[in-house]
Amino acid sequence: MRKISLILMGALLAPTACFAEIIHLKDGRIVSEKIVERGRYYIVTMDGVMPKKYYDGEIDFIEEDGQRQPKVQSDIDMSKFEGLPEDKVQLIMILIDVSGVRKNMELNIEQVLKGVEEEKKEKFKELFKVSDIIDRIVPIYSNHYTNEELIKIIEFYESAAGQKVVESTPKIMQETVQEAARYFQEKLSLP
Repeated sequence: MRKISLILMGALLAPTACFAEIIHLKDGRIVSEKIVERGRYYIVTMDGVMPKKYYDGEIDFIEEDGQRQPKVQSDIDMSKFEGLPEDKVQLIMILIDVSGVRKNMELNIEQVLKGVEEEKKEKFKELFKVSDIIDRIVPIYSNHYTNEELIKIIEFYESAAGQKVVESTPKIMQETVQEAARYFQEKLSLP
């Protein structure tokens, strides 16, 4: 009976080992784990019972079924980021998305456009492109964060607490500006 149990367990576990992908990381590590989730900028693997997340900026390439697969492709024009490593640019772009920076810029530009005359809106849309602004701030992020720090910050923003920050920050900022305006108004009205 014990022998049959062991054979059954082996038969059940063996197929999972056969389907593991080989992930080649840019730091030279090679990981053989099953990919259980593919996000826009990352993959999640299972190592036993613990999931692990790898971001595009960390992955060199993935071998699936013995064949080399390109990592998740991005539409980043690297010619705009001369001198910056592609993996770092990818991580910064991920951070800009998950932290809500891109969305907030888009919302701010929409607000500005509401005050623009209808016939001038198209001209303003051409002048104020979020993608152009982001291209200009990527080097700023690069100057202040390492790849490892970017990964940790991205992980935070993908957590429940990080999502709460993304959701709450615009409201908090709006209320803060209003309160500061009231404060200055009170101070200026003093005799």
